[in-house]
Amino acid sequence: MPLKTILIKRLIRAGKSLYERGFLTASDGNLSVRLNPDEILITPSGICKGNLQFNDLILLNPAGEVISGSRLPSSETAMHLFIYQKRPDIHAIIHTHPPYATVLSVAGKTLETHILPEALLSLGTVPLIPYAATGIPEMALSLADHISHHDAFLHKNHGLTVLGEDLNEALMRTETAEHCARIYYLALQDGNCDLLPAEEIKRLEQIRKSMKAIK
Repeated sequence: MPLKTILIKRLIRAGKSLYERGFLTASDGNLSVRLNPDEILITPSGICKGNLQFNDLILLNPAGEVISGSRLPSSETAMHLFIYQKRPDIHAIIHTHPPYATVLSVAGKTLETHILPEALLSLGTVPLIPYAATGIPEMALSLADHISHHDAFLHKNHGLTVLGEDLNEALMRTETAEHCARIYYLALQDGNCDLLPAEEIKRLEQIRKSMKAIK
């Protein structure tokens, strides 16, 4: 089976899973994968990602020009292209609006990953990016100061963007981010949220760096 066909099927399954879990509603969100240096598959604008069909996916070149597909590409295509340009190690991007992560973004809080070892290992730190309107170049450029050393971003009053070496890694990181956001939010409601010990944070950060170096 051609790689393009395999990845389209994986994107369809991923969109359905994210929608069913409430990470996306209506026509929210966007997903993409990089097939090779010259081709990127991305979800369309204005269509529920839980009900994607095979012919809904659009194939683009790195300049954003449509190679094949009859739909309009995501309104946030510029952000995906910018990330792929700056991060040759990344081959999948998922942008969602999961409830707890989005609550933190609306409240102006970062997604604190230093509370759970699994979250810190998977995500590293997750910066809160200043608000930028959807579908304009400024949204992509708002990542410029963070793109080289972060794999997940919380957009102020918007949602979550997660990167991965492949779609499976991006999916797992998205799930981990929302799980961590939920625990962090609930801990804040309780009035007490303890971070991991400083030495443990340092140790886990070194492990994460080693894991990325091996890849």
